[in-house]
Amino acid sequence: MSDTLKQVNQILDEIVGGRVTSGKELKEVIRILMGQGKSSEYSGFGFNLGEVREPLDVCNQTWNNPYYRELRSNRRFVGKFLIFIRRVIRRVLFFLLVPISDQQNTFNASVSMSLNAFYNYATVFQSLMMQARNELNEEKERLHAVEAQNMELVEKCRNLETQYQNLSGKNIYDYIDYMGFENRFRGSRELIKQQQSSYLQYLQDKNDVIDLGCGRGEFLEVLNENGFNAIGVDLYPDFLTLCQKEGVKLVEEDALVYMSAIDEQSLDAITAFHLIEHLFTGDLVKLCKQSFEKLRPKGVLIFETPNPACLSTYTDSFYVDPTHTKPIHPETLVYYLDMAGFNDIRVVYTESSKTGYRLPKLEIENEEMLGIFNSGIDELSNKIYGSKDYAVIAIKGEPNP
Repeated sequence: MSDTLKQVNQILDEIVGGRVTSGKELKEVIRILMGQGKSSEYSGFGFNLGEVREPLDVCNQTWNNPYYRELRSNRRFVGKFLIFIRRVIRRVLFFLLVPISDQQNTFNASVSMSLNAFYNYATVFQSLMMQARNELNEEKERLHAVEAQNMELVEKCRNLETQYQNLSGKNIYDYIDYMGFENRFRGSRELIKQQQSSYLQYLQDKNDVIDLGCGRGEFLEVLNENGFNAIGVDLYPDFLTLCQKEGVKLVEEDALVYMSAIDEQSLDAITAFHLIEHLFTGDLVKLCKQSFEKLRPKGVLIFETPNPACLSTYTDSFYVDPTHTKPIHPETLVYYLDMAGFNDIRVVYTESSKTGYRLPKLEIENEEMLGIFNSGIDELSNKIYGSKDYAVIAIKGEPNP
């Protein structure tokens, strides 16, 4: 038996016996049928139609065995006698053996026809499989080329992101005097201290406070004046020098790096005024999680940032600062804090950041229409001239018993 037939029989035995596992039979059988080298489980070469062609030709030539075929004998002296005896026996057994011979020839003919049909189908199948394999290889080559292009694009995107980060915040302070910028556009330190004092109401019974991105140190001074144990964190050298002159405690460090280094549940409050709009999304989400981990139960988190729900934020303030990354919608920030674990979150729209202007209301005799119209005017005024800043106040809940 040829190697190919042995392989085919072994495959058939495994399929019939249910020993071929899913995912294996299709790949393994096709590999053998297509002649793709040796299999890890089936020895020998791949399926070779040439090995089938030879026995099939013999079958085609010998399938018909007529009852009255020529009788021969190789014996020199008794050959004719033996041939005569065979003829007599053949004639005597005619009615018994002819039906059997005809049935055998019919069976041989059907087997031969079936094998020829199988061979023809196998030839077509192998041709189609070879064509499919070639097309698959071409698609694989195209896919590899696309993957290579994607990897190149990913690397370019990473490089662009790094460049954007450098231009957006990491090195931009080398190009501008940010202290002078704050003094011009932020407002005086006394004005900011007055505005930020409104947050003391959320810090009752608190002591250990960290002010991230403390800037010129306005809120640190407010905290010190009210007896808090407060520490500021910032990187800009001019801010650090100013805070040191004012006698407040501060650390020269990146906010996220500093937060990752301190102990868990070691703080009563964390504040950050106009810091998070300078962060990328991943860093902001990380800061929310870090804040939850570092706060003690009932600890308070305060983030103040520009309000993108007010249109005047865009026209008057946000894009004035070249170090801003992007505004954070109040609902988005609430979502980040909720996912970090905070369960008592409120949004406060600051009165001090309002423009002070409102659209004029209409005065007409129809009171019902007047109320509807003026309600719309109020809503429009809030969208255009509302609070340009908002703050979220998030409180860490008690641990579950």
